[in-house]
Amino acid sequence: MYFLISNDSNYNQLYLNNKDDEFYISSIIGSLSNNPKKIKANWIDDEDEKLKIPDITFVNSFIPVFSENAYNVVKDSECIQGNEFFTIDVEGETWYVLNICTCYENILNLKKSKISKYDDGSISWIFDFVFKKEIANESLFYLKEQPVSYFCTKTFVQLLKDNNIKGLNFIECKTQKYIF
Repeated sequence: MYFLISNDSNYNQLYLNNKDDEFYISSIIGSLSNNPKKIKANWIDDEDEKLKIPDITFVNSFIPVFSENAYNVVKDSECIQGNEFFTIDVEGETWYVLNICTCYENILNLKKSKISKYDDGSISWIFDFVFKKEIANESLFYLKEQPVSYFCTKTFVQLLKDNNIKGLNFIECKTQKYIF
């Protein structure tokens, strides 16, 4: 199991052109949508550094966006099953938002994971994920306990590496070993 994060330091980042689009995308992430509206985004223009354009990036740190190349690599893969893509316009080019709809609950070992909690005991943030078991049948998913974090299996990581898709880092998560 791997935690997906953007490789921010080496690549340019996207921003949405208006706050309404930001709210709209945030409201549909995690559930299948029928007819998303047209959304526009731009690259952050850094005059001092000429950062490369990644194949995959995140908008607002939690919305995964794929280039045409990355989309073509994964679109027919079993890794994407149960999830959906919709298009956005990035400076005149078509890019693809990956809407990860597969959600799991109660698959984390909350005692072994590193967790920050609010005063009422609810989860504020999870820093170190320890899963109770491997999720073999779903390649991309999020957790109900922390819906802005995405996870994938080794199959998805390998698919991207085999096709030289850039822009993500993968942090391997621990999986609790069962003792019988």
